[in-house]
Amino acid sequence: MKYLSLILLLCLCFGCSKENTIEPADQRIMGMWFNEVELPDFNRISKLQYSFKADNTIEVVRIELDSQSKKVLGYRYKSTGNFRIVGDQLFFSNWVSYVNDDTRGSYSALDDLQYVKEIPPNSTLTHRFEKQGQQLTFINPPCQDTFNCIGSQTFFKK
Repeated sequence: MKYLSLILLLCLCFGCSKENTIEPADQRIMGMWFNEVELPDFNRISKLQYSFKADNTIEVVRIELDSQSKKVLGYRYKSTGNFRIVGDQLFFSNWVSYVNDDTRGSYSALDDLQYVKEIPPNSTLTHRFEKQGQQLTFINPPCQDTFNCIGSQTFFKK
């Protein structure tokens, strides 16, 4: 009886919880993903970077790079929040966002970004992996008049 009580106590203390865990099939999303756009008129590259972490948090930053040296010039925005995956659906929530003050320039230091209310809103995207898990595509729902009208975006594993 003593052993049964000890086993029960250990199960209660060290039991597994499925809350905030990532299923093994969804581990592919973990890590850093990026998309770069060349801006030749401004001699820079605009890099959108998503960092998915094992604790179901995400960080999204828009980084401006010098097109020649690839050095960081500054940032356009940073958002942090939570994500969860159900099948091919990717749910984002609890965003905390900081943006560049465009009246002062096209980009700023990360610490100089200004806090804004929840931007982007909670959202759901369809996602798929391609090229042996090295390419991640977000497929947005159909566009509404007041929403960002990007059909899909493709990111590459860093």
